[in-house]
Amino acid sequence: MLTRELFAAWEALEESPTARLTDALGVAAPPHRRNAAWAVVTVTGSRPRDFEENLGRTRGRLRALLGALAGAGCPDAHAWPRPFERTGTLARYAIGLGHTPPDARTLASVAGPWSATLPGTEVTWADCGTVPDLP
Repeated sequence: MLTRELFAAWEALEESPTARLTDALGVAAPPHRRNAAWAVVTVTGSRPRDFEENLGRTRGRLRALLGALAGAGCPDAHAWPRPFERTGTLARYAIGLGHTPPDARTLASVAGPWSATLPGTEVTWADCGTVPDLP
């Protein structure tokens, strides 16, 4: 993502040589709009203790999901480090699926086996902009 933003700044400066570098770097979209689609990982638990156990397992396996996404043709997928929603028994994390994301069916086929062994965890597809502004 950083590489894409630097190239975008470079191209903006080449188009307008009088532009300032800080202006060119500021043209990037807000984080929740930098991907064509998102995978939303939702972790739940019936009680806070169950939720914390489920959350720990899920967070520990997120890199495996990113690897599976890369293997399915989504090499620029990246997980947002903090949940965009959190309560005592629920957390939602966003995974940016890049510029050429898989469709909902493909995401389900990749994420289904990954989440099958993680209690209280599901992955859903979300269009660009549906994920709220990321903190």
